[in-house]
Amino acid sequence: MNVVRTKRMRSLHVLMIAILVISLAFIPNQIEKADAATSIAPLQSVVTYNGANYLLINSKVYKMETTGQATLLLSDVDTFVGSDDAAVALKKDGTVWALAKDGQYVGKPTGAISTFTQLAISDVSNIWVNNMSVRYLKKDGTLFASGFNTAGSLGVGNTNYWIGYIAPVIDASYGQLQNVVDFFQLGTAISYVRTKDKLYAYGDNVRGLLGNTSVAVNGNTVTPVQVLGLPDLTGKTVKLSYASETIVAQIGTETYYWGRDPFSASYASNQTSARKATLAIGELNSYSVSYIDPVKYASNKDMSTAREQFHFDSLMGGALYNFGVTIANFKDPVALPGTSPYTATPVSRLTNVVKYVPVGEYSIALKTDKSLWYVRDADVQKINGPTGEINNVKDIVTAPLQFQSKRFSQEVYSSGSTTSYVWRALSYQLPMWILKDNGDLWANAFSMNSAEVKIPVTGVQSLVQGGYSMYAQTDSGDVYDVSYIYSYSNPTNNYKSVKITGLDTVQVVLETPILTQTLDKFSNHILSVDYGSSADIATKEYSVDGGTTWLAYTAPVKLTGKTTVSFKARSGAAGGIYSALLESTIVNDPIIIAAGYPRIVDAGNGNVSIESGTTHPDVKVEIRIDGGSWQTYTGPVLLPAGGHSVETRVSNLSGDVLGSDSKSVNGPTPAPTATPIPTVAPTATPAPTVAPTATPVPTVAPTATPVPTVAPTATPVPTVAPTATPVPTVAPTATPQPTIDPGWGSPIGSEDISFTVLGGGFSSQFNGLMLDTVTIGTTNQYQVLNSVTNSVIEDSRGTGAGWNYSLKITDFVSDPVIDNSLGTSSLIVKMPSTVLSVDVTDTTTLAGQNMKLGLNGTYVFNAEPVVLAKAEAFQGMGQYQLPMSYMLRVPDKVEIVSAGSGSTYQAGAKTGLRVGTYRSQFTFTLASGI
Repeated sequence: MNVVRTKRMRSLHVLMIAILVISLAFIPNQIEKADAATSIAPLQSVVTYNGANYLLINSKVYKMETTGQATLLLSDVDTFVGSDDAAVALKKDGTVWALAKDGQYVGKPTGAISTFTQLAISDVSNIWVNNMSVRYLKKDGTLFASGFNTAGSLGVGNTNYWIGYIAPVIDASYGQLQNVVDFFQLGTAISYVRTKDKLYAYGDNVRGLLGNTSVAVNGNTVTPVQVLGLPDLTGKTVKLSYASETIVAQIGTETYYWGRDPFSASYASNQTSARKATLAIGELNSYSVSYIDPVKYASNKDMSTAREQFHFDSLMGGALYNFGVTIANFKDPVALPGTSPYTATPVSRLTNVVKYVPVGEYSIALKTDKSLWYVRDADVQKINGPTGEINNVKDIVTAPLQFQSKRFSQEVYSSGSTTSYVWRALSYQLPMWILKDNGDLWANAFSMNSAEVKIPVTGVQSLVQGGYSMYAQTDSGDVYDVSYIYSYSNPTNNYKSVKITGLDTVQVVLETPILTQTLDKFSNHILSVDYGSSADIATKEYSVDGGTTWLAYTAPVKLTGKTTVSFKARSGAAGGIYSALLESTIVNDPIIIAAGYPRIVDAGNGNVSIESGTTHPDVKVEIRIDGGSWQTYTGPVLLPAGGHSVETRVSNLSGDVLGSDSKSVNGPTPAPTATPIPTVAPTATPAPTVAPTATPVPTVAPTATPVPTVAPTATPVPTVAPTATPVPTVAPTATPQPTIDPGWGSPIGSEDISFTVLGGGFSSQFNGLMLDTVTIGTTNQYQVLNSVTNSVIEDSRGTGAGWNYSLKITDFVSDPVIDNSLGTSSLIVKMPSTVLSVDVTDTTTLAGQNMKLGLNGTYVFNAEPVVLAKAEAFQGMGQYQLPMSYMLRVPDKVEIVSAGSGSTYQAGAKTGLRVGTYRSQFTFTLASGI
């Protein structure tokens, strides 16, 4: 303490160094995770668009050049899908990009396409491309569409084509369809949308494929209608497959179908709402043949006599079934022009099947023992390869031909003496790739008539098909084009084996961050993020506004104020690679206690109440009187007479004290008691209060003959007055009640009395604040810290000179912090003194004059002292407690004070809030005088 003396003023300056620490706070309950590792990036998808192939690998889209070189087009991609008419990418940040030329991204622009264009939609979670239309599912469960709108299949309320524009998919009331979770499109004219609990359809209702009787068969609707007959879809998996005008829906463990009914004997009836199947039908596949009258077709392309025959395959419970028209009956001339024999009952052909692929007139099935089988009606044979090489099969994959037209052959059928000539339209036979456990790759282009051939690529781990192309990836990460070499006029059994160069296949594995939430004692959420331990992590970021603004994560994030936050977090690696997003919606509802509260209110005459300063339900307010036990405060309290010590506290439900106050309060003032008249009175003449006129006896004797309060020795006054003399005001000796003890000496009237008042203390004491213990666990902007404190001021000098009590603070200057441009701790920054404010309330009198001396109000500190309390002349003589509540608002930017040599930082410039220790000098001054 420094004492400064001047001629007119005595001042007491109390110096305090306030230390504000911004550091990495320890948060318990962290969740441990396994280490991340670098691995080979898998080939994710292949898109054949406008005659060129595009690959998605390691979150990057590459264009395949004819030389086998890959050209990088787009990074940070989550999903890449397409057709020969559109190719669209969904990036990890929810934006959508399309391969486009001159703004056109649906259809086939002329020339090579090597540029992605961002589309006018964001916050997207999934995309689908079907022929020339695109669907976009947003994270809020709404669906949008663009492209060709055949029969109203976009579901936007009309049949207009939306080329270059994106429209919302609507519901039956023309409001936006909500709670969408999945989408499926059938050809170009029928679409299905799954919401949480229902399946909707829109577009062309051929054969009743919309599954709703309100739409005429072969009619159409531009708004979604519910597929009838299905159960509630909530919590169930839904898978749709299509085969020859029939939809099969696998819903959980049940199977439903609608459209053309494959289980009717003639295969001619329509099932216009969903019907539950008695068999657990798997994915339905079909093979069909068309018969055409050659004479009419040659002359005018008349198709009126065309007949179609259908053959179906399905995997049911691990067994391969087929039904419909058998392949053998396809060539039966008796069936022309009538209907071929149709078997509606599925027949089991092969058991223990884990996968099969239809390749035209037959199916290839993979069994659980990894053997491969050929199935054509009842003709079931094992495929061994040229010399028994086809064994230990890992996977089988097929792809369509490059030109998906049907081949025609002229066939002669005889019936008795009549010969008929017809053209038979053959569905194309599909090439098939066979991957073995040892990484060897085999293929067969057409049928058992062609032997399997080995493709000269070893160590193959996976096959990815896109369009009519096939790509293989080896265990070393290399990617090969192993597509079938198609020749329309002279089909062969030849395949490519071209290694692709220029691909980045070294995958950086960035784990999805994990969020741990804890609460501080004020119920503020503290968000701790575990980003994993990958050495490839270059950045750790978080956002509290749904991804609009990204901030560097350096310490747990503390939320303040009542708010709902859309929290996201991600890690990043070199090359613009980001992890999957951590997303969480957090409702922060903290306990907020107003500055200067809780406080005890003395209403006078022993009435005491508590003002907690908060309305939060998760607090308890307690009161304690005279050091007794704590009691729950339920309302105003009436104290008994006398002086009392009253305390209050506000706690959370865990018992942590959030704020407190104490006060000395007097009970009710008792009514004054009258001075009693002596019990004994003279017998002859009762003593009057005033002496008789003849001989009055004054309370103080007359100057000439003073009568002392106690009778003089020469003429003693008896204990009981004689009859002739009235009893004086002073009680008789029998019951003495003297004002002054008679033993104290001479009568006061005979002496000059003087006394001296010795001057007492003049001091102040500051309690609380303790910023040196404050830890801010994050550099998040606009944090607020509260500290409830008080000062005790004593003026017992007795001069009546008055006083004032003030505080002056300096800027909060940091200790040296990290200078990122130098990599050393040589940067010094500061917060201005204006970040601190104080709320001053009325003083409480502890002793002396009862008065209010605090200068009530809220003050923001600057370069000048702030007067907190003041006593005018002849006031403030006693001891007073001054309550104060300090509020520190931590800014998001700090000012640079100085930097080391060679630093890119300049003094006076602003930079982001830095982790470190900040110091300020607090000077309290108690000055005598006004």
